[in-house]
Amino acid sequence: MKSYLPRFDNIFYDKLAFRKYSFRKIFEFIDQYVNPIIVETGTVRSLTNFEGDGCSTLLFDDFIKHSNKGQLVTIDINEDNLILAKDACISHRVSFVLGDSVKCLRELRSSINVLYLDSYDVNFSKDHDAAFHALKELTSAMPFLRRGSLVVVDDNNVLGRGKGRYLRSYMNDINAECVFDDYQIGWVLR
Repeated sequence: MKSYLPRFDNIFYDKLAFRKYSFRKIFEFIDQYVNPIIVETGTVRSLTNFEGDGCSTLLFDDFIKHSNKGQLVTIDINEDNLILAKDACISHRVSFVLGDSVKCLRELRSSINVLYLDSYDVNFSKDHDAAFHALKELTSAMPFLRRGSLVVVDDNNVLGRGKGRYLRSYMNDINAECVFDDYQIGWVLR
């Protein structure tokens, strides 16, 4: 099967600023699956702000369309973000879910290969609320994660702040393998 990585490198890599390395790692991971199930919290809110926001919804949608595999479930509490994403997404294998991510994740009915957590804006000097929300999201999704699943948190700070702050300790306690730790942090469940 043809790899998605050359397309990612050619079109998106340089647009992603400080997320380019970790997004490439995410797509290296996803590329190995026959039909990956990707679940993200926090839907795209700008179609051109790859450098600032990352535009993960658009990236995952492009992967699904051009690799001809996978499914994306994107969850957001803001209906305007979902409307924007519906208009922009080109794949027919994207599901748009309106609601609180913690509650919606509990209602999933399939395994998750990639869980991408990015639903709560973070203030790095006061990151408790965003970091605690990410921990609640992970707890809600745990029944649908399996060995080998990738969990990624955006808006991470290598100084130990950001959305990934509380997940670090939890993931260490369950022996998850940290596969990258930059502005995004990712673990593979073991």
